[in-house]
Amino acid sequence: MRQIAILCAALASQVVVSACASLGNEKRQTLPLDSDPPEATASWDGQAVTTPGAIVVHRKAQNASIRFEKPGYQACTVELTRKHDGAFWSNLALIPAGLLVGGAIGYSTASHKGAFSGWEEAIVGGVLGGAVVPLAGMLIDSGNGRGYEQKPARLKVALARLAPGHGVAPPGSEPRCALSTEPKKPLDTQSSR
Repeated sequence: MRQIAILCAALASQVVVSACASLGNEKRQTLPLDSDPPEATASWDGQAVTTPGAIVVHRKAQNASIRFEKPGYQACTVELTRKHDGAFWSNLALIPAGLLVGGAIGYSTASHKGAFSGWEEAIVGGVLGGAVVPLAGMLIDSGNGRGYEQKPARLKVALARLAPGHGVAPPGSEPRCALSTEPKKPLDTQSSR
C-alpha cells in the first residue's frame, strides 16, 4: 500500500511539474518598443509609453493591438498575434516520464496472479500516464495564459509624415504600422585576450 501512495505522489508531482510554461513564464510579457522617428507615444489597454520604451501585455490577450502616434505623423497600429510558446510544447517531453510512472502505478496495483499478470495494468497505466501528464501541463499553461507569447516580441515601427492639411485618423481607423527591421549586428570576430 505504501508503494501505491509513493507512486501516486510521483504521478501527481509529474503533473505539477509538467506545466513547463507556468514554471518559467509570467502571465504578462514585456514588449520592447521603438519608432522612427523616436518619441512617439505607444499605447495599449490604458498604458502609454514614449518610444523607445517597453509596454507590458497579457500573454493570454487575444486581438491585442498597440497604437503609435506622434504629432505631424499618421497614427498607426500593430496587431499582436498570440501563439503557444516553446515552454508550452516542452510539456510533450514529459511523455516518457508519464509512461514510466503510469506503468509503474498500473503494475504495482495489479493482483499478480499468473506469469504475465500485471502487464495489462502496466500498459493501461503507462498509456494514461503518458497522455495525462503532458496534457494536464498543456491545459494548465493555456488556462493561466503562461503558455502563450505575443508576437512580434520586439516592435520597431516607421511612422509616416502627414501631408499638409491632413488630420489624424480617429482611433480604430488608422492603418497598420510599417514594421521596420533592424540589421543584425555583426558578430565580434576578435577575441579579447
